[in-house]
Amino acid sequence: MIRLQDVAATFARTGFFAPISVLPPSDADGVFASLRSFERTHAPEGLRNSNYRYNTHLVDQEVHQIVTSREVVDSVAAALDVGPAASLLLWSCDLFWKDAHSPEYVSWHQDALGLNFEPPHALTAWIALTPSTHESGGLEMIPHPFDGASVLSHAIDTSAERDTNNMLSLNQTISSEHLKDFAPPEHVNLEPGQMSMHHIHTIHSSRPNCSDLPRVGIALRFARGDVRQMGKSVNETATLLLGDGTDAIANGWLLEPTGEELFRDTGAGCISEASQQAHLQANQWIVNPQGSHYHDTDSKM
Repeated sequence: MIRLQDVAATFARTGFFAPISVLPPSDADGVFASLRSFERTHAPEGLRNSNYRYNTHLVDQEVHQIVTSREVVDSVAAALDVGPAASLLLWSCDLFWKDAHSPEYVSWHQDALGLNFEPPHALTAWIALTPSTHESGGLEMIPHPFDGASVLSHAIDTSAERDTNNMLSLNQTISSEHLKDFAPPEHVNLEPGQMSMHHIHTIHSSRPNCSDLPRVGIALRFARGDVRQMGKSVNETATLLLGDGTDAIANGWLLEPTGEELFRDTGAGCISEASQQAHLQANQWIVNPQGSHYHDTDSKM
């Protein structure tokens, strides 16, 4: 069993921690199967092409229960050093899907680019529903303490000639020249049901999926309640996980309904796509997809 103090110490030293078992492998397989069933009923165009892949915890009750579980929340709270009087927020929860033998990849980058979080007490977590390995295009992390780290210069390419296999919408990339002074990257291998976490300043990437299985997981972004997103004209919504939310509200966050409120009248355990669209628009995922922050699901992985 992993000790939370070890999670906190390793995360502070390297900027990431993995693996953490948050649900049995058989349960992860079951979630993947349930999402496939959900896809057939609600997203015939495919989940990876549907708005249902964004903030999935507001759509699917099973996903909501997983990402708000004690195993997930305690690990994130330890990594972010959430004190007894502080709040912990789940800011986004998205499905990530990299098909088998896909040439798609994610270039070296930091999630903090464009977020303008002050202070930068936030991280990204990834829960594997299928194996996430070097072969399947899993995460690679550059170990580096996040305390005092800064956002490096990223090249941006939104031209018609940009590399369409780069899964980041702005093709944001840290050059090799900027990376040469850092330690070599480490591969993060996850079995179904395991989770990784990395700070928003951690430099990371992922390669093409060369395996026979899709790489599928749940990408989560968490922030402490004392975080404020600077330069935003529209407040972000988030799910309150710990604390009473007083600090979060004071810093401009709008708190989303609880799981009980979300799913009380659904019967089937999912909210309507119209309701999901409203959540997406509140977070500017649709109305401002290239605005002050970037909704790149693999920028979290």
